[in-house]
Amino acid sequence: MLRKNIIHGLSIFLLFVCTPALAEDRGHAGYHSFTQVETYLRQVVSDHPEIATLTAYGESFNRNPLYVLKLSDNAQSNEDEPELMLTAATHGDELITVEVLIGIIDQLLEGYGRDQRLHRLVAERELFFILVVNPDGFKLQQRRANGVDPNREYPWPEEPNRQPNPCIDGIIKFYNSHVFAGSLDLHSAGTSMVMFPWAYEYGAVNATDYAAFAQLASHMAAANGAQSGQISAIMSLSPGSSADYYYWRNGGMALGYEIGTGGVLVPPAAQIPTYIQNHSESVWRFIEAFGSSQD
Repeated sequence: MLRKNIIHGLSIFLLFVCTPALAEDRGHAGYHSFTQVETYLRQVVSDHPEIATLTAYGESFNRNPLYVLKLSDNAQSNEDEPELMLTAATHGDELITVEVLIGIIDQLLEGYGRDQRLHRLVAERELFFILVVNPDGFKLQQRRANGVDPNREYPWPEEPNRQPNPCIDGIIKFYNSHVFAGSLDLHSAGTSMVMFPWAYEYGAVNATDYAAFAQLASHMAAANGAQSGQISAIMSLSPGSSADYYYWRNGGMALGYEIGTGGVLVPPAAQIPTYIQNHSESVWRFIEAFGSSQD
């Protein structure tokens, strides 16, 4: 009887630990869990229905919804304005990226109608925020998505038919349903860097695009003393990265933004406001690069 009870108990333990559908939504003191992110997004739309909409554009491998929040002066309409996509938590353990993007959204909401600069960022563009690209990893505070590195899952010129993990397949389909002028993917595993394609090879993009990338990246980096440059040159070869795919797919200005301080993925919660303050100006400069000549 004792042996039978032990086996039964072990079976229950393995069921809860190993069944993907029951993946734990872990919290971290001072940080948003995935459930809290969902609540936050719904609250934004409830409080600001005129400038905010929320859509689930797909599901992850574990059937977690993939959400995108749109901010624009006429959020229910598709206007002839630059479309920009800002993303976080491609790597599920890079929790600070979600908090920084939430801080960016909060500042835009607070500034709309009150601060001329922030008002125009929303009023003259269509901004799409994906707070959690990889919810399966984020729920477990794990880098990977179901055993694979999601930022090596995008197709690239040498492997155009790659079949990615569902969370990456979902964002690819969402991206391809729009014509994004620019994208900014936040990471926090390295020191602060603003980077651009190519990641899959050391060779550079064409000279005109390289000059535009270098100018924007250096302008953003100057706001907080970050490095800037081509991904393969200042970090490492990274085939299958988001920036390469987004640029390769439609020529959009696709950037990766490392906001970390030497691999600190989850700094103390008390430092979250400092991270937001340190990186907000770089994000404003990114958004301003796609708009009227007065910006």
